[in-house]
Amino acid sequence: MIERFYFIALLTLCLTSLRGEQYLFMTYNVENLFDCHDDSLHDDNEFLPDGSRHWTEYRLQKKIYDIARVIVGASPTEPFTAIGLCEVENDSVLMRLTCGPLRRFGYRIIHHNSPDRRGIDVAMLYNPKHLKPLRTHFLPVTYPADTSFRTRDILYCEALLTNLHRIHIIIAHLPSQRSDNNDSDLKRQAAFEIIKNLCDSIITDNSNANILISGDFNCAPDNRLYRRALLNDGLLTDLMDKYIGTPQGTYCFQGQYSCLDHFVVSTTMTDSIASSTLKADTISTDIVTLPWMLDKPNSLDIRYPYRTFRGPYYHGGISDHLPVITTLTSK
Repeated sequence: MIERFYFIALLTLCLTSLRGEQYLFMTYNVENLFDCHDDSLHDDNEFLPDGSRHWTEYRLQKKIYDIARVIVGASPTEPFTAIGLCEVENDSVLMRLTCGPLRRFGYRIIHHNSPDRRGIDVAMLYNPKHLKPLRTHFLPVTYPADTSFRTRDILYCEALLTNLHRIHIIIAHLPSQRSDNNDSDLKRQAAFEIIKNLCDSIITDNSNANILISGDFNCAPDNRLYRRALLNDGLLTDLMDKYIGTPQGTYCFQGQYSCLDHFVVSTTMTDSIASSTLKADTISTDIVTLPWMLDKPNSLDIRYPYRTFRGPYYHGGISDHLPVITTLTSK
């Protein structure tokens, strides 16, 4: 019996060595993770106890617990290396998440209050046992045609994975689609150009650089503007391309799912011949759809993400988006 145990342990170790060290990432738009306190610098009045959404301490605590449940449910056996979050108000809600239901995982926080009018930002939780940040910057998104335009900054973090693999992580929540489609498209294009310029600079310094971009792009993988602005020269690959033409997605509008949330990597990471130190693939990239994350079927027998609000009305769910996970493997 003991000999059998050691044989299984040795076999597991050998298989792990063959496939290399693995690093698990998540991107998740958590739909308006606001605290219950007034921020005089931002327009958050609707998310106050006496605001239009009647946002209370009980509702906040339930949402934090539900988000933690999603994170644990998406990877029950090991913590994520890093988690990119969209639509968080400040570091206080992140502290409540990491020091509360996620405390045992020891996640640390990278966050910055951006100039977004509503006060929502992107942030990153990371596992310090696997990821060591080297430098972090937040890039503002400007739109020359409208100098009053304010949106969330783009998070950039250069880091080391287990002190071996250098990686460039970019987390973005691009401007939303509005009825004035042309204007909102141009604003997203401005954000994509900032991301592309950053990636070009990184690749100029190192043609085999490991780049991981994630977040809510507010457009599908086959969107022409997006592909022209970010993917046109073949240096970056969208791991969500496998969902083009399928009924699957991360966000559902009028009964149609679309992949608004993305993982994009430097193309050398998907090429087995290239000398990048990390490998990415579409096989390990998945939309998380645990049953309790979805609402009851509607009249069309479609299950939407179990959202916190339906319009202005409290619905009691987790988020109107589904998270995406992917695994990077050392070569």
